Amino acid sequence: LPSLPPPLPLKNKKKTMPTLCFLNLTSSSNPLGTITISLSNHITPKTCTNFLQLTQREYGYQGSEVHRLIKGFMVQMGDYERGDGTGGKSIYGDKFPDENFVLSHDSRGVVSMANCGPDTNGSQFFILFKPAPHLDGKHVVFGRVVGEESFRVLDALERVRTGKGDRPVREVRIESCGPRIN
Repeated sequence: LPSLPPPLPLKNKKKTMPTLCFLNLTSSSNPLGTITISLSNHITPKTCTNFLQLTQREYGYQGSEVHRLIKGFMVQMGDYERGDGTGGKSIYGDKFPDENFVLSHDSRGVVSMANCGPDTNGSQFFILFKPAPHLDGKHVVFGRVVGEESFRVLDALERVRTGKGDRPVREVRIESCGPRIN
């Protein structure tokens, strides 16, 4: 992979207004639909910048696969390096520290950083299928899924059949992604 350039600032100048971004998902090359995410950049600006930048980079989320899906819990993606849950650098380098634990894993559609312990955030993230308060204080919440279509796609994801290691049997991929222009 090429060396990572310095992060670009969030373009949203209003600190109280969240930034929206989208993930267009496919299953075996068939469209599943679009998930829109409202980023909490006023609470977790560094984490949101990492996520937003990875939706726009040539070697970021676009084309990466869902590598873990547990019905009734969450769907995990964002390992653009290896696609198996063992890779995925942040825009700040290999890993970056937990920003804060202000937001909670309190509902379906919460978007949070996946990690392998304290201060090990990279590119991987997960979206909850149901509340998971046991993750509070361990994973940084940085956004929420918004909109009816997004929740229909989340429902469809939860129905995807999985095999060994909770990996989808059929490929589920982020076909395209980026900031949502209002």
